[in-house]
Amino acid sequence: MKTKNLKRLPIFILMLLASVTYGQTIGFGYDDAGNRESRTLTIEKITEANDSGQTQESDDSFDIFKSVTIDDVKVIVSPNPNEGRFSIRFINLTEGIQPRVLLHSMSGKPVFENENQQSLINVDVSDRENGTYILTIIINGKKEAWKVIKQ
Repeated sequence: MKTKNLKRLPIFILMLLASVTYGQTIGFGYDDAGNRESRTLTIEKITEANDSGQTQESDDSFDIFKSVTIDDVKVIVSPNPNEGRFSIRFINLTEGIQPRVLLHSMSGKPVFENENQQSLINVDVSDRENGTYILTIIINGKKEAWKVIKQ
């Protein structure tokens, strides 16, 4: 019986260490009216102990989706980061409003452009390099831009 418990001890210790060294928290951002605008996933990792025996933590944080309002049109981009495919959803897009969607590489090279009046635009840049891209959306002359990360 004791040997059976001793065999399980290393597995228990490994599971315990794994649960201690990694943690995830999800945070939400709200506008003044109480509407959820963003959801952020934070992955906390504990790195190796330094010479004094103390552990150092590093945080990786990124938005899973981002929501902004441009001229009464709610724009949701998700997921971010992504593997080359993400969607842009327009809520309250009325007749006659034609959003302009531009995606550029960090060097300024155009990667994607769309000027159609659609409530959902699917973007596929899976054939492009991994990295950070700048997404710009223009509605009635008002512009919003943010980073989109392709992993």
